Amino acid sequence: MVLHVIDTEGPIHEEVLVRRMAREHGFLRSGRQIRDRVIQAADGQRNCTQEEVGNFYWPNVSSKSFARTKDRDEDVKKLDYICAEELREILKRCNDKGQFTEFSQVLGIGRLTQQMRSRLESLSQG
Repeated sequence: MVLHVIDTEGPIHEEVLVRRMAREHGFLRSGRQIRDRVIQAADGQRNCTQEEVGNFYWPNVSSKSFARTKDRDEDVKKLDYICAEELREILKRCNDKGQFTEFSQVLGIGRLTQQMRSRLESLSQG
């Protein structure tokens, strides 16, 4: 089930993956034991990249477009839960020229915090 979620929703932040698995099994919260089991099931089975905001698990499908802008639930609208590669692709498509107005509208973000803006600026320059 863990691998199915990664292949369906990936790249997926480890916290979102753990939360999804906990909810799927009827738990409202995810403690250390649940987290350990989920990460153990994913490790070595799917590629994982480490970023400042955490680890992201990637699906086995290589031709899939990762610049997802539609149908994001609240869990995956948070910029910390979107991997750098996907953010860069969305930024390219929006062509905001550093204002991030269209980017925010596309993802349904009401207000960019300074931390969000800093991350986007560093990604758009890199």
